[in-house]
Amino acid sequence: MPTGVGRDDTASPSELAITILSNLLSANIDVGLKHSLNIGYHDNVDIRTAFVKVLCNILIQGTEFSNLTDSAVNEKYNELLDLLTKDMTLVAAMSIVCPSHEVDELTISLLTIFEHRGRTFELIETLIKQEIEQTDNESEILRRTCVATKMLSVYAKWKGQAYLKATLQKVVERLVLTSKDLGLELDPARVTSNDELQKNALQLRIVAKVFIDDICASSSSVPSSFRQICSIISTAVLPRFQEAKYTAVGAFVFLRFFCPAIVAPEVEGLLDTPPSRELRRGLLLIAKVIQNLANNVLFGAKEPYMFPLNDFLTQNIYRVTTFLREISVPPDSLDHESSIESFDFGSCVALHRFLYDHWDHIRQKLVGHERRDYVRSPAEISRVRSPVLEPLRNLITNLGPPPLAVTWNRPQVSTNTPPSYSMFQDFMLRNAFRGTESFLTARAVYDGGESKDGLSIICIILRHMDSESIDYETLIFCYLKIASRLWHKPFGLLIDATCYNGQNEPQDDLLRKLDSLTPVELNRNLTRVYVYNMNSAFRKCFRRILRVSAKTESSVFHPKNVEYHLIGSLQDLQAHFHLSQLHLPKETISVVTDTRYVFQPITRLSKTKGKIEVIIKVGSQFVQVTTTKKQEVFPGYRLSTTVNDIFRLGEVDEAPTSIQTEDDSAFGLRADNGRIVMYFTSPKKVDVLQTIRGAKAKYSKDSRSHKAYERLIRPQDVPGTLLNLALTNLSSVDDVLRLASYNLLGSLCKAFRFSAASKMMCLIDVSVPTSASHFIIAISEQLAQMEPQLTFDFLTEFFVGWESFSDDQKPISLAYMSPWLPGLRTAILANEADGDRGKEKIASLFRKLIDLAVADHFLAYTLEQVIWPAISRDETILDLFLEELTKAALSLNLAEESLDALSSIVAGMGTITLRARVISRLRKALNRTSLRPTKALPDNVVWAEICVLLHFCLSLSFDNGVQAQLFLPEIFHIVTMLANTGSVEIRILVHRLLVNTVHAACTSFLLEDLSLLSLVKHSARYHIYHHDTGYGASPRCD
Repeated sequence: MPTGVGRDDTASPSELAITILSNLLSANIDVGLKHSLNIGYHDNVDIRTAFVKVLCNILIQGTEFSNLTDSAVNEKYNELLDLLTKDMTLVAAMSIVCPSHEVDELTISLLTIFEHRGRTFELIETLIKQEIEQTDNESEILRRTCVATKMLSVYAKWKGQAYLKATLQKVVERLVLTSKDLGLELDPARVTSNDELQKNALQLRIVAKVFIDDICASSSSVPSSFRQICSIISTAVLPRFQEAKYTAVGAFVFLRFFCPAIVAPEVEGLLDTPPSRELRRGLLLIAKVIQNLANNVLFGAKEPYMFPLNDFLTQNIYRVTTFLREISVPPDSLDHESSIESFDFGSCVALHRFLYDHWDHIRQKLVGHERRDYVRSPAEISRVRSPVLEPLRNLITNLGPPPLAVTWNRPQVSTNTPPSYSMFQDFMLRNAFRGTESFLTARAVYDGGESKDGLSIICIILRHMDSESIDYETLIFCYLKIASRLWHKPFGLLIDATCYNGQNEPQDDLLRKLDSLTPVELNRNLTRVYVYNMNSAFRKCFRRILRVSAKTESSVFHPKNVEYHLIGSLQDLQAHFHLSQLHLPKETISVVTDTRYVFQPITRLSKTKGKIEVIIKVGSQFVQVTTTKKQEVFPGYRLSTTVNDIFRLGEVDEAPTSIQTEDDSAFGLRADNGRIVMYFTSPKKVDVLQTIRGAKAKYSKDSRSHKAYERLIRPQDVPGTLLNLALTNLSSVDDVLRLASYNLLGSLCKAFRFSAASKMMCLIDVSVPTSASHFIIAISEQLAQMEPQLTFDFLTEFFVGWESFSDDQKPISLAYMSPWLPGLRTAILANEADGDRGKEKIASLFRKLIDLAVADHFLAYTLEQVIWPAISRDETILDLFLEELTKAALSLNLAEESLDALSSIVAGMGTITLRARVISRLRKALNRTSLRPTKALPDNVVWAEICVLLHFCLSLSFDNGVQAQLFLPEIFHIVTMLANTGSVEIRILVHRLLVNTVHAACTSFLLEDLSLLSLVKHSARYHIYHHDTGYGASPRCD
């Protein structure tokens, strides 16, 4: 309900229905708005009014909840970070109450935040001291699973990877090589004889001694960060357990670092493949020996079969203790590298959720800490009062419940480094917060079933990746979310390249980002990639992806790390998949089966690849150009497949070619608005071209103009769409609808902070007059100038709603639309990185405008007064408009009335610039006929364009002295070239152009009476006529 509107406690049923619909649509805005927008143009005024009120309510709700914007949330999260880092009592309280299943997430979040600020050791010291305070027995120091011990494990693995490999990799590799000749088992239940037990005990001593020697000899190589942590541990333990300071250090260095790597060397990168079952058992026994040495204890009754090694322990305990003492000396300096990139957002979301879920327990711990400090220092109560309790309570209240639910599986902390884990979580949470997922992303990336051998598949449909609707970050987010549910076991991708147009290829940086976001689990279990229906555009893109990936050995898409299958036909696809268990779009299958005519032999000509044998298939909707043999895709990796270029029939046209062959077998085809041009030679040339022409003739107009994939529509994303809807209904004859539209316009301007918001106030009783044209046009002009980013969405929606406008509304609608036309160049063309894409956007709007003008002749005057001048003022836009006019005319029969309507548009614009452009294009078209000369000019491929431009030139020639004065030589040149040429209709056009030019000269120039009389007499001496059997012109005196 608009701001300022009173709300009666006894709302009417219609008001309640509007409120219910507002809430329903608001909760399902991504999907619902797309399907409901047309209601804003409904024939029933009451329904239209209700929907406008619903939109107004949604915008007001969005304004009320604006505290949930990125900046507002980030501001509160910054407050949380300040509280967290300025007083460590909050960290201590959180770690105490943390349940075991949340230890990993809290550990990484805290470590990420403090590491970025260079305060990791302060964090670790706080947690270690707290853990030791809670430990009753020295044998339990740093032994239980908690935040402190998890942080030690994670930090050690992260910072000690290079040190670990330098210390243990060689000895582990040697052990693997000799493992077949070694017996390390001491359990009598697993060994057959005492002699073997004694032999195994000796061998275990020797191997364990090698490990201990290498570890103890590495004290000088221990990273400074390890030394700092060891020093923190020994210092923290000393006050309570004086005799256990080195065994506590051993719990960190051995229990948390060396021993896990010895037991599972493949996990830590010491081995490429897992060890055998027997060797794994031997490594476990070695780890037991080393751990007991670190603990300074002998084997007891729990493991009696290890008794034979107790003397070995006694002999080596001192050496291990010496090693622990040496590495517990604090380093002279610390090489701290604070990360440049921050992942605070992901960590803050995790902490927000943790604080919200466990607030009562955390509050109790903070209060308890405050009371203990009071008991210790009652005289200094003001100083010892917790500085975080009250601010934290207020912050938690303001933040409310966590805004996001984690709908993906988190990577394992044990296998991913903290930066990798944090980067993944931060990326996923940021994109979840953006809320850019929609039905569009679900069409592009989704769980696609499984292969015949049971491999789960993610389908990626390239043609559904419309960059206008979906950004690549959203697609990566969707892909990672689905992959996280599958990466616990091997899975694969299927990339459907059918009809991929090659626009907006992912950049190299994006590919590298995807690699950096890939957790170890995904890298390890993405084992297969299928590519189906590769075409020329994706072949180029695919080669670049492989080239970038091949530079990094660890890249998930490196050909050595994943198995590629390039599938070139439906039969090959069925060899890998049961189609009933593979969820491909129906169009993917129907495209390749749409084959009515097959032509070969055909040779495709390429400047880079030479001659390639292909097959051309023509169906009812598509034209396919398929190579007969497999083509190499990426040299060096034996990847090859047939290349299948598929084009919609409506996009395929004949293209002129200068290629000369003895049998005139060369021909060209162009597609995708001329971006793709292909040249061929074939003895079937005539059959191919005739078949394509025939198929296009049967192809309906709706099919020719293939509907673009729907855009993601949300109020905050496309205010231009709602702006047009509001302005359109402001001109309605219904006063209730006008009021609702005014309030919608006001709430729209306020919600998006448009400059016009200050000029509007939403009220329930304001009266909007029937003729509010001055206000509508003025507000449109202001918004067009101040909010140019709305231009494309506004104009697109204008043409969507045009058919619903009443005849009375159409003139005013054109009037409020015209101020947006100058923004076509400044807001669309100038801001589009791809110039061709920007031109195509403008061209699509012009095509709709031309259709509108041709369909309704009664709008000619309005268009001439408000629309054509706006286009004529910008030469760049004028050129694009003339191009679309010419294309529209070329698609018509020269005798059709629509061509006269198009000529009237040209006449209505009638500027000097337009006249110069038309005459120049006509002269250039005449010149182009010489590039591929024909016996008769009407047989030339350029003839149709010449005829269209001649029509335009004639429409501009009447009573125009400027044209006669500035372009008289050009006109005479054109008349000379085209006189006595073509059909009688064209010869009449040429004659009329000459007569009109002479008429304009006579009426515009100051001529002597004798000269004027002479011109009039000579112009009447010739009459053009035709014979049924041919062309001709003969003089005749009237």
